[in-house]
Amino acid sequence: MNGTYDVNLQPVIGILSQPLDSDFDGDSRFDGYDSYLMAAYVKFVEAAGARVVPLIVNESDEVLYDKLSKLNGVLFPGGANDYDSYGKKIMNKLIEYNDNNDFYPAFGICHGF
Repeated sequence: MNGTYDVNLQPVIGILSQPLDSDFDGDSRFDGYDSYLMAAYVKFVEAAGARVVPLIVNESDEVLYDKLSKLNGVLFPGGANDYDSYGKKIMNKLIEYNDNNDFYPAFGICHGF
């Protein structure tokens, strides 16, 4: 093969943020926020050699779909939080990519399955 190719050997993985629940009430670290991203998931993905982009639960569809178009996969975190409608939007988009022969993996943990 001739020429050079710009190949990204470090995948970029989106991780869904999770809505704050009542366990965080009164915790000033979360003042002004309505969702969070567990550091353990970020460290897990980074330890495997990937970079992380947060997928924020209440961001616009335009922002979400723009991010998804630039990622190599998505991690759905575990926990008891409810992000069904947001997660469904993401899964539908990933199914669309895969149906168009653009391999786009998703990994779900616990309730993120």
